[in-house]
Amino acid sequence: MGHTFSRILIHAIFSTKRRRNSLYAGMRGDLLAYVHGIVRNEAAQVLAANAVDDHVHLLLAVKPVHAPSGLVRKIKTNSSRWVHVTYADLHDFAW
Repeated sequence: MGHTFSRILIHAIFSTKRRRNSLYAGMRGDLLAYVHGIVRNEAAQVLAANAVDDHVHLLLAVKPVHAPSGLVRKIKTNSSRWVHVTYADLHDFAW
């Protein structure tokens, strides 16, 4: 009885503030790669990821210790900071 298996999947969708078309095609690959790193550092896994002009879809496999809201908050906070540092012209970027 000591073995427990869990498979928790989260489909997270979040958009840019006011649904602005801020996620340019040239930056999406780098943004998603950065998000992969954030998720990996939280001991979770990105199963699928996609971004369009104004929102991101993530399919995440998480462990029972993860609070979905906390994980998504970390992703949004850190990726927003990354956008501000990497793309200075998007100074008003926000999720």
